[in-house]
Amino acid sequence: MPPRRKKAATPIEQPAPTTEPAVTPPPPSATEPETRSIHPGDAGDVQRPWQPDPFPLMTIALSAERDGPTMTFFRSNKYNQLAIRFDARPAAECRERLREDGWRWRETEGVWTKQMDRERRARSHLEAERLFVEIGEAIRADLGLSGRSAVGE
Repeated sequence: MPPRRKKAATPIEQPAPTTEPAVTPPPPSATEPETRSIHPGDAGDVQRPWQPDPFPLMTIALSAERDGPTMTFFRSNKYNQLAIRFDARPAAECRERLREDGWRWRETEGVWTKQMDRERRARSHLEAERLFVEIGEAIRADLGLSGRSAVGE
């Protein structure tokens, strides 16, 4: 039996040429914030504004001057970590307290970091935030400053 040949397409079976121009989306406006998808590649993506990672959550002024040293509390969702950065080297008691609570000094970044517990993420965050406030208030009390003061207050 001879091999089968493919049937030639008749003019009716051929797709009709399109005369409509291709539609291109307009470029994003310079005033709109940049957004990135939560799940790249999905057609029904939820767009959220882009945030830096790690991002600062809280800052405490460690002096009475407006441009004086501060300490800042960060969170990194990418690395599942919390971080504390001091503008000036804290006292030995503060550093020891951080070590006792499981924080590690990362010399290359100049921050104290702690891994968040995946099962107790909210609790890990809350405990770290409380420690951050306690240390900030202790440093301010040692300097004779009253209460907690966020930057700009």
